Amino acid sequence: MTLLPPLAQLLGITVDELLAGEVHEEEQAAGSTEAADAPEDGDSPQGKPGAPPLEAFLTPQQYLADRQGSTDDKMLLAAVVCILAAAYCGSLFGQAAVLRNLVIVLIVYIAFRVWHSKQCDRFAALGLDTAVSRRRAHMADRLFGIVWVFELLVWWLVKRLGWLLFDYELNKIDRYYIVFSAGDVNINSHQPWLLFYAMASVPLFFALVGVFALAYRRMKPETRFRPLAVTLPLLPYLIGAGVIGWNRAQTALSQMPQFGDPQPTAGEVEAMGRAIDAAGRSTLLGVILAIAVLAAAVLVLWRVTHGRVPLVSAVMLAVYAVIWLPTNALWLDIGYEGFAQQPYAVEDITIQLGGLVTLLMLTALCAGIALFAGSLRRKKA
Repeated sequence: MTLLPPLAQLLGITVDELLAGEVHEEEQAAGSTEAADAPEDGDSPQGKPGAPPLEAFLTPQQYLADRQGSTDDKMLLAAVVCILAAAYCGSLFGQAAVLRNLVIVLIVYIAFRVWHSKQCDRFAALGLDTAVSRRRAHMADRLFGIVWVFELLVWWLVKRLGWLLFDYELNKIDRYYIVFSAGDVNINSHQPWLLFYAMASVPLFFALVGVFALAYRRMKPETRFRPLAVTLPLLPYLIGAGVIGWNRAQTALSQMPQFGDPQPTAGEVEAMGRAIDAAGRSTLLGVILAIAVLAAAVLVLWRVTHGRVPLVSAVMLAVYAVIWLPTNALWLDIGYEGFAQQPYAVEDITIQLGGLVTLLMLTALCAGIALFAGSLRRKKA
């Protein structure tokens, strides 16, 4: 009965005429004129003056399903916002308000989850299947819990062990100190890529969370989801970066002056810097050659096995090359300029955690995009 007024309005007649099945002759001409302006089959009446809302043409179950989907979208958006807020609060190392802010974010997230649970209970009482909605909420709980606990542990560790993470000299090798630096990266003319490291971490984190949220939103049992195909190609680059850094450090240790030697000239120090860079470049060429051979082998296996070896592995090998190879392990900052200033100077070999984290975040972002693209492809029947 509730559909009779909008149906009569769409047909251009009164409710009485609709129930009687007759149209008065004096109104039939007016009705035919309005019918000519009515939308064609399959078109929506939305946008016409006086047209009923779209909900009037949906069944109650369809309307409730649409409301349920909207509720899920709001919950997922709230989860992403709370995850980003928790990550931001936890990254404020050394500030007293970190714990308070993390607790506030937790309370806000719990409030959104209680609201979503109540909505699911209402939809279930009206006869809808809320299993998918609750599964999405549980996945959001796991993601938020992992990020929140991780940031809490990071805050606690930095508070207790900050002396260890911020430029603490861990060990001495001859005239070099091995240093871990979690603060700002060292940017100089020899390491132009570090400028990108210093600028890209925050927007990369936002993009990373958004891409993985979209990938999860598209995940279904019948979609192609192959995490190993996009993560295994990272191993050659991790090994290659370690080898490049090791060779650069060994070159520095082999050419550095010893205690008691005459003070090196500025030209000798510059030659030492060129030797360190040359060692990194020569090792880089070997890594490039090895990865090119590996990519060709993956392509051959893909053709021979008729797709059993995923093509995405070869694609990700190429993508990761753009991220890792140009950096030439510059996250390992090897100082040498101080030797020319005083004969008994001690320099640092700094492992810059900021650069490593940015590289890993870039890699994870590409992996998330690949997983999202794979989730759009359905398996063939």
